[in-house]
Amino acid sequence: MFGIVEFCESNLASGTEAVAEALEAEPGVDVVRYACLGYCSECFLQPFALVNGAFFAAESPEVLLYAIRRALEADAAGPCDSTGSGEEGAGRFEAEGPSGP
Repeated sequence: MFGIVEFCESNLASGTEAVAEALEAEPGVDVVRYACLGYCSECFLQPFALVNGAFFAAESPEVLLYAIRRALEADAAGPCDSTGSGEEGAGRFEAEGPSGP
């Protein structure tokens, strides 16, 4: 996995600190913390991060980590994958987590 994941310092209390720490252990992933990313209304409501410039939010830190890892894997796969990264609405992702049986 390769990419840049950006976190807002104000959102770290929402549980994203653990997400940032987990991603720091991933080879090729650069984790950057900023005082503010300008998503104040989102920051107040839920865990979020920017993944290679795209906004990702989730209901929990665990789901956010899952979504970020999936996004980084899809980016590493390149533009020939079928994730729809070039389709309308790309750049903002509300994570729901893995679906189970």
